[in-house]
Amino acid sequence: MFSIYGSGFLTVVKVLEVTGGLLLLSGRFTNLALILLGPVVVNIAMYHFFLVKGGYEMPVVLGVLSLMALFSRKDLVGTIFAAK
Repeated sequence: MFSIYGSGFLTVVKVLEVTGGLLLLSGRFTNLALILLGPVVVNIAMYHFFLVKGGYEMPVVLGVLSLMALFSRKDLVGTIFAAK
């Protein structure tokens, strides 16, 4: 677990979090922000559910908020699940 800190992985995750958050707050490129933040939210949830085995409130609230933001963008959901 501590090898994550020295590898630079968390730096990449933090850049994705900040970029996605700024894009969401700006109101422009919301679809891109949701796509960037989706894997981060999943990793946060998996960390709490499988490694920490506790602190379930934060990933549940984060997941609900992410799903609300995702489903408010019907165009994004439609294009993700559209077959070519």
